[in-house]
Amino acid sequence: GVQMLFGANNAVRRNSIHSNGGLGIDLTPLPGVTPNAPLDADSGTNNYQNFPTLTSAVVDGGATTVTGTLQSTPNSTFVVDFFLNTSCDASGNGEGETWWGSSNLVTDADGNAPISLNVSVALAPGTRLTATALDVNGGAQSSSEFSNCITVTAGDPETPLAANLPSDPASRNAPWLLALLLLPASTTRLRRRQR
Repeated sequence: GVQMLFGANNAVRRNSIHSNGGLGIDLTPLPGVTPNAPLDADSGTNNYQNFPTLTSAVVDGGATTVTGTLQSTPNSTFVVDFFLNTSCDASGNGEGETWWGSSNLVTDADGNAPISLNVSVALAPGTRLTATALDVNGGAQSSSEFSNCITVTAGDPETPLAANLPSDPASRNAPWLLALLLLPASTTRLRRRQR
């Protein structure tokens, strides 16, 4: 992986980083994940730039929606890079096997920026997803460590219609009407009415 021992404005972007014994990106102190700090108020290598926190990645139809948050310096601009992986690092964070894309974020006065990315590409369920944050304020180029690693899941399938038809052949051949009932448990059934 990439170990950053000192300094700031060290950008690590769009690389293929995977299958390492340690972290994909590791800021001092080594080794191990450097915890995020409230409002990113700590100092150190790359100013200990906070990494994003990913919540979900869901495939629905022909699109993938990724959600999460970045909590960092208030009223600041960041670039979040997303990566696809065949497996997660043992630490639970990272790595970054294949760069997938980027999104620009601006934090609010509390240092929060929601991640809500919808891409017209259906990722395969089971793919692992990670991200990094890049501080680009005032000409800075400081990368974070990798985020937590999440698994892409498939969206809920549409609820199928279940037909409650009689098993008696004579009744089945009689005239009937299908009535659509909306049930509280989100189960939709077809009910047969005898005429």
